[in-house]
Amino acid sequence: MLVLTHWLENVRAVQPIKYRTLVGYRSALKNHITPVLMKIRLDNFKREHLQKLYAELSKKGYSRSTLKEVRAVVIGALDEAVLSGKIDTNFARLVAIPKKIKKTPERFAAMLKETNKNL
Repeated sequence: MLVLTHWLENVRAVQPIKYRTLVGYRSALKNHITPVLMKIRLDNFKREHLQKLYAELSKKGYSRSTLKEVRAVVIGALDEAVLSGKIDTNFARLVAIPKKIKKTPERFAAMLKETNKNL
């Protein structure tokens, strides 16, 4: 979904934003969103895809702040898609982030493995 990259680099990045926030958004796009959602055409994108992404990240032990960054990027990009007439509604606003899952050594190991794979 090119709308994700377009929103981040051409819409959000030129608005007043803290540098660390922009870095977090770019990281969320590169490490978590792109590997999963870029394979899906915008007209085929469903809220179930987003629910699955959030659940997978949560199961891997990622923090709520990481999930919030992912959610912010997706919501912003889909808001832009609505404004440009590519989709009718932004259902990402209706998908909640899962409750915090207690970290276990297994979840921490899975998260570390995933992070190292993306480096």
